[in-house]
Amino acid sequence: MRGRIFVLYVAANMALCAVIFLPWALPRETVSGLAGRWLATGSKWQRAIAGVVVPVVDALYFMDRDHCAEVYRLEQAARATLYGE
Repeated sequence: MRGRIFVLYVAANMALCAVIFLPWALPRETVSGLAGRWLATGSKWQRAIAGVVVPVVDALYFMDRDHCAEVYRLEQAARATLYGE
């Protein structure tokens, strides 16, 4: 049951990211991954927004050190494997 709830959470997170951040979201990207990508590779305004969002998200996921950066790297690797990016 916990596994199914987690799958629903991730699917909802990806859908939310796609709807809210449509012009900037990549396939298979969550809000955490987008924030991590913006902090690492974004434009000046994207890094400024991520500079505020990333510490908040990382604090919510306190058990996962550097949550946004790690999710960004994992999602980037998944896209490279799946889509050859």
